Amino acid sequence: MPDRPIIVAGAGVGGLSAALAIAAAGRYAIVLERAPALAEFGAGLQLGPNATRRLAKWGALERLKELATAPEAIDIRSGRDGSVIA
Repeated sequence: MPDRPIIVAGAGVGGLSAALAIAAAGRYAIVLERAPALAEFGAGLQLGPNATRRLAKWGALERLKELATAPEAIDIRSGRDGSVIA
């Protein structure tokens, strides 16, 4: 039934991305989150080119750029011994 909202479980990256895609398709999404507040936790999140293209299409990329930071340097290391590859 197109007039019924679509329930999305979780307000993490996946849930919010799903809600944006649902809205872009002209449907109504309700995002349910069990945490009492949204807050930072854990490690940083790295978004690749495919993710950033999709976020731009949904109109969300510019807002995320205001909150994002770029790394000063990147080391690619071997999973075996931790040595720098590049």
